[in-house]
Amino acid sequence: MSKTEKTDLIHTSIWLEEPEADNPFSARAAYCNGYDVYGEVLQQATYLEYLFLLFRGERPSAPVLRSLEILAIAIANPGPRDPSVHAAMSASVGGSPAAAALMAALAAGAGVSGGSREVYQAMQLWEQCGCAFEAWQTALDAPSGGGKMQVWPEAEHPPGFAPYGRQCAQPVLQTLAALSANVGNGCTRWLADNRDRLEAVADHPLAMPGVIAAALTDVAGSSDMFERGFVTYSNQAKIEMLGVPAELLAEFGAVSEAVAAAMAEGALRHSQADLAVSTTGIAGPGGSAFKPEGRVCFGLALKGKAMVVETVEFGALGRDAVRVAARDHALGLLLRAMV
Repeated sequence: MSKTEKTDLIHTSIWLEEPEADNPFSARAAYCNGYDVYGEVLQQATYLEYLFLLFRGERPSAPVLRSLEILAIAIANPGPRDPSVHAAMSASVGGSPAAAALMAALAAGAGVSGGSREVYQAMQLWEQCGCAFEAWQTALDAPSGGGKMQVWPEAEHPPGFAPYGRQCAQPVLQTLAALSANVGNGCTRWLADNRDRLEAVADHPLAMPGVIAAALTDVAGSSDMFERGFVTYSNQAKIEMLGVPAELLAEFGAVSEAVAAAMAEGALRHSQADLAVSTTGIAGPGGSAFKPEGRVCFGLALKGKAMVVETVEFGALGRDAVRVAARDHALGLLLRAMV
């Protein structure tokens, strides 16, 4: 190859290899997020520390590392009652070949009944509700289903809770106790303190995916960013929880920029947060000529800064689509405020 001939190069901030001087097919050194894997990481880091470095680009703190170790032991100890193991056993008993039994185990392990998909859905609930019981109560009371068809079947129980049984399984309680004792504060500590109330609302006992989701949310650090949330559907809730003046609601109505501003200001007053966003709108179905379906008013309050309010007409997209669009727009407002 001539020196003038161009070569295709792949650049990544995660991984870098340097070839041997006399052998381009052999690596002389490998770097993960700037750290020499064989010269530094191999001698100093554990496997879990290396995984954290790979995905997060930094070394985990001692509490985070301990939480990951607890999770690794809890997750890596499935018995015959684990959904994925049970699926493989059922396939084998039915005379299926080994490959089919493996696929059955993988499908259950990735699914909505004790699998990774359920953990993901439970983490979405943590992102939505944080450590606010009222938000959890609303989310768990809300009917599931609806929306467009998707690959995953609709779960018959709330994410993170067991579909069967009337009490929390002992291994789940022990895992939650170990995690909550390790972190001190955060989602797992709050879950341990409020488990009975959450189980009463969900009408199902807590399951391992719910504990895993809380622990992973703590590891991800969302509890450091998300202090609390307020679900205030009714005017009375806006008055009691956020201090929105009743006369303001009477004069402008709940779906108005004036009320959105008062909600955001109230969220700051009633929390330890420095930044708050509020939404109030008409997701549908229905609306009026003055306040059509799909109208959402937003308020953004940042300590020491002027209030930002705006109204977006999303249109009659359907209740779920309007809610998703409003959520994404609110997150965009928060992002712009932080950068």
